[in-house]
Amino acid sequence: MPGHSWPTVLAYPELGVNQNRKPDYVFPFLDSWSHWGNQFTPNTLDPTNEKVYEFLDGVFTELADLFPATYIHFGGDEVRHVLWEKEPHVQAFMKEKSLKNTNELQSYFVQRISTIIKSKGKKPIGWNDILSDAKNLTKETAIMSWLGDEAIADAAKNGFYAVATPTDPLYFDITQADRNDGTMSDLAYGNINSLEKVYNYEPETGLNKDEAKFILGVQANQWTAITQDLKDMNIQNFPRLMALAEIAWIPKGNKDLDNFKKRLANNLKRLDLLKIDYYKPGGYISGKWTAQEISSEYQPLSWDVTKKTYANGRITTGFFYTNGANFMEIRKVELLQDGKVVAQDEHIGIADKFRGTNKVKTFLYHLQLNHYNPKAKYELRAEVRGIKGTESYGNFTYNLSPDDRLNVVENK
Repeated sequence: MPGHSWPTVLAYPELGVNQNRKPDYVFPFLDSWSHWGNQFTPNTLDPTNEKVYEFLDGVFTELADLFPATYIHFGGDEVRHVLWEKEPHVQAFMKEKSLKNTNELQSYFVQRISTIIKSKGKKPIGWNDILSDAKNLTKETAIMSWLGDEAIADAAKNGFYAVATPTDPLYFDITQADRNDGTMSDLAYGNINSLEKVYNYEPETGLNKDEAKFILGVQANQWTAITQDLKDMNIQNFPRLMALAEIAWIPKGNKDLDNFKKRLANNLKRLDLLKIDYYKPGGYISGKWTAQEISSEYQPLSWDVTKKTYANGRITTGFFYTNGANFMEIRKVELLQDGKVVAQDEHIGIADKFRGTNKVKTFLYHLQLNHYNPKAKYELRAEVRGIKGTESYGNFTYNLSPDDRLNVVENK
């Protein structure tokens, strides 16, 4: 709050800063571009409305009673200040309160929220976006710094306690090895948050001893806009969570990457016993295609996926173009069990360079397997052709997310 508060504005329209409530329902994050043209909500909580603070006082009263934690995180990120600039009643309020700009108005909101949270015996914490007006921000509000090392330093140098959680390398929804390996990661980010990069991260980099005292700790974030199945989340989280633990637990300068990797083998065995999936080299890559296999007319390509098929569940298969002068078009994907089609997805898809989040990735296909036979042979068949040529190369990916999410893991 006050930005990402769409469900609240829909349920309590009188708390919104404007009348925009379209669409009037909650929808998946990835659909926001088709509705709004971006990911940012077009209506916020109204920072000038006393009813907002009365409502939030009730919310925080319930939260404080429910949860024993010291901190309550209120958000504060990605607020579209342009919405406030367009509202005459907001501009009149700013003039009345001698607020020179919308950054100061957001600080006003944060101060009010922080006071409410403190009155419940808790400490407030918000994203580093609220530091845009640091001089007017109460030092009792802690900062969760996600916008890189600069944001961490900005908090510490201004005397705010901070949790280090930068997108690079501690966003675990970001790719950990290969943007074309089919894992359900957020490909809108260009960085690779590898296990080694996570392990070597030092949150106190660039800070002196006095500033370093303001670092409360570290946190990794797993945003589930794309990683929605438990298996996909686990593969994004492990073994990187083990590296995160050592950032937090081992004193600066005492970490040893080679030693960590040696110990990792035993820890992966523990994950096996706990039936927790984790990232393995290659991700979900189960095959490749080359120019020699592509024609200008639709032709079938097939891959043996028997070893990757191990239970009933939802299957996501992808066609990740990697190089060549031409993209590839797919029109149908079928799963065969002992030569018989048991599932199919028929739509036109393009294996191209697009890796963002603001439109549908047509090169992904979805299948449902309901009658798994452990003795059967499974084959994935796709009808494909080259687009304006046949020089196309790429990765075929295949991932089964089992219906029995807690007791079944992928075969080694």
